[in-house]
Amino acid sequence: MDIDMGCARHIGGRQEQQDEVACFADPDTGTYFLVLADGMGGSQGGALAAQTVIETAKRYWETCRGMPGDPDEFLEEFCQQAHRSIRFMSEESGTTGHSTLVALLICEDQANWIHVGDSRLYHFKSPTIWQRTKDHSVVQALVDAGQITEEQMSRHPDQNKLLNGLGGKDAPETTHGSATIAPGHHFLLCSDGFWSTITPVEMGCLLRAPNLSVATTFWVDRAARRAGKDGDNVSLAVLRVKEDLCQTTLSSEDNSSTLNLCS
Repeated sequence: MDIDMGCARHIGGRQEQQDEVACFADPDTGTYFLVLADGMGGSQGGALAAQTVIETAKRYWETCRGMPGDPDEFLEEFCQQAHRSIRFMSEESGTTGHSTLVALLICEDQANWIHVGDSRLYHFKSPTIWQRTKDHSVVQALVDAGQITEEQMSRHPDQNKLLNGLGGKDAPETTHGSATIAPGHHFLLCSDGFWSTITPVEMGCLLRAPNLSVATTFWVDRAARRAGKDGDNVSLAVLRVKEDLCQTTLSSEDNSSTLNLCS
């Protein structure tokens, strides 16, 4: 399969960048690994936590040499090790750091993912959003209970209250997902600074862009501008399984409406 990737981040209206993102690829084995972390904690604690997630991801990728045995086991071990490393880092540095995590592993025609917190993975079956990860957050619980709508999540006063994350006292409770992929399947990983300002329709525009490197930078900048001077950090990683014909522009429209939540 013909796969391309792109990633970008923006400091937004914050004084410190606490989002981190990385993309690893081994085209010879058809293996790809995308990781995104949104750090939380003052005095550099959040930034160090997110950096620790990415450093852990790099070590795991280099150890498996692009050929993980069991994808779910690989992702779970990586997540739990990132959690332990954050706790160790916090003790060593005297900071208090936590982080969300969303990671995607592609092995040939199989996609596996894991997440903790409210950083999201969106799975598109071109041109439709097929599913997204379900946040480990107070506002997601309110949506599930029918008390607020999906569209109200980003504006709710409890939007930043998480029920699960890396770096806490207890080991994180992870959520896994998987899918068999083919041309026309695309994945978008993002922090809440992105999904709270960019609509699913616009995500579809991004995924149809000719150059993902340019498109990811364009859309994180747009998300930061929309959020304004008090806006959050923004981060984004995209993997696209190209179709035979991909003729799009940044400003094109999308009529996607289907959305399934994957627990």
